[in-house]
Amino acid sequence: MLALGSGSEATKNFRIALIFLLPLTLFAIIDSQAIQGRVLAALSVGIVGIFLIYFRYSRITTLLFVLFCTTLGTLALAGAFQKGPLAEIIYKTSVSLRGQYWLAAWNTGQTNPFSGVGMDAFGDWYRRSRDIRAIELPGINTVVNTAHNVPLDMFAFGGWPLFVSYIAIMFIAFLALIRIVRRMKSYDAVGVGLITAWTGYQVQSIISINQIGLAIWGWVLSGCLIAYSRVVPENDERRKESPVSGKSHQSRKPEVKPTSVLFASVFGLVGLLVSLPPVSADTKLRTAQVSRDAAKLEETMSYSYFNPQNLQKYLSNIQAFEGSELFDVSHKYALEAVSWNPEAFELWRILYFIKNSTESEKKLAVENMRRLDPLNPDVTSIP
Repeated sequence: MLALGSGSEATKNFRIALIFLLPLTLFAIIDSQAIQGRVLAALSVGIVGIFLIYFRYSRITTLLFVLFCTTLGTLALAGAFQKGPLAEIIYKTSVSLRGQYWLAAWNTGQTNPFSGVGMDAFGDWYRRSRDIRAIELPGINTVVNTAHNVPLDMFAFGGWPLFVSYIAIMFIAFLALIRIVRRMKSYDAVGVGLITAWTGYQVQSIISINQIGLAIWGWVLSGCLIAYSRVVPENDERRKESPVSGKSHQSRKPEVKPTSVLFASVFGLVGLLVSLPPVSADTKLRTAQVSRDAAKLEETMSYSYFNPQNLQKYLSNIQAFEGSELFDVSHKYALEAVSWNPEAFELWRILYFIKNSTESEKKLAVENMRRLDPLNPDVTSIP
């Protein structure tokens, strides 16, 4: 918003709206007590400020501002590691915890270098991949299903092939960013806005979870950067063209290639087919839970393409059946669950604790829990 509002093409109404929106945004960031929000806000202001000063003031002023931002950024980074004058303001215990999550994700990828463990399956591997120091901090019963680092999530999910592919795509976007900067002859509000937003996301992705509402912006902004880097030169050339025969110059409408429409339609359809099953399954499960009808809840356990199996569904439904004293039903689905995913510690634990489990099943559950959580001296303890 700041980048767009600083451009010469910003309307008066837009700038008036910014007077109200920017303070509200800043208040929300501060009120959330999230240090990363404040850091990203400062980073964004710094990037926009550098472009504004470069195009509107002298190079010496720009150099001084860059030096100031670099110094402040270095102090902030040192503060994150409990060093320097900003340590008390920036450092949080969660910073140390992230180090353990990153190490566990790295170990997971190293153990499965060519295939990874599957999308969103890092949670099943965290216990066996964590370092011995993680037993004390964040604690033996603290388990995460994300590395709090998008590149490392990719490494854990798909090994080196997915990790290298992700880094390559982000590098292509970075090259596009460089092209936009090199071709910028004056302050370009759209270009600066894209650069600022993309850079902010990349910093955020190093310390935050790969939550879909946030992750989608990484892909969207990368695509926008690449596309904009191809559009900018064409626009510059059109501006330089002079009117012919005294006639006013009219910009040509961009041509839409049939292949582009075809690819967009095909990939849009594929995306729809991929996204519909989990949405359909979650809707069906929610309806059954609200009805509090055991029969409807059991219907959600009949799996199909539009009703895929799900770890959380197994856990919540088995607990619901057990709580309703439908012990045979909960036992049936507990056995089905561990057969479906024998790498899930939580499924073996719930099999161990439900009433109708036999002694041999409990013994098997303990063996698998020890396999999946080798650093835990008492896998049957309730957190």
